[in-house]
Amino acid sequence: MSGDIIDSAFLEWTSGLPLQEQLISIFLHIRDIPYALVPSLGNQMSGPEQLLYIGKGSCGPKHHLLGSLFTRLGIPVRYQLWPFLWNDPELLFPPDLRASAAGLGITSHLACLAFLNEKWVLVDATWDLSLEKGGFPVNQSWDGRSDTLLAVHPVNREDHPGFFNTPVPRSRNVKTGKAGRGEFVDLFNAWLDQVRYRA
Repeated sequence: MSGDIIDSAFLEWTSGLPLQEQLISIFLHIRDIPYALVPSLGNQMSGPEQLLYIGKGSCGPKHHLLGSLFTRLGIPVRYQLWPFLWNDPELLFPPDLRASAAGLGITSHLACLAFLNEKWVLVDATWDLSLEKGGFPVNQSWDGRSDTLLAVHPVNREDHPGFFNTPVPRSRNVKTGKAGRGEFVDLFNAWLDQVRYRA
């Protein structure tokens, strides 16, 4: 994973800070990148760079970027997938989006585990702050050492992939693989923008 834009972001977000503040700064900057489902960012190597170029993206590129930058600071990182359903009753979907989500099967959410203070800590920078108004479990802050909230409500499934020590291949990353996914992506992204700009 390389690119001037990633190098520049790393320097901008970490220069002159002690380690814990560097971690917090990276987390907050990545969290604040607006969440959107962008299928073209599915490649684990090019996705983080493209995320920074277009200024939006989903959990996959966000956490591949976060993991890469934490690794630059000498922090061991694992990637974990959690199976979940988009049709989560706690999300305040309008009727058309709810109907579209109901047709989707189990998909996977990607986040990071960072080895901090001799233990693995969940670091989930998925939802940007404005999405709290839509019922999303947004992490308003992070102390650089404790678990964050997980961005989804995982479903029980014994065969879920679990941990990866390297970026997760696209074939194991977030996808639905169901008819109607394109409709859901369009409706979901449009609704996210409505939530962000809601008074």
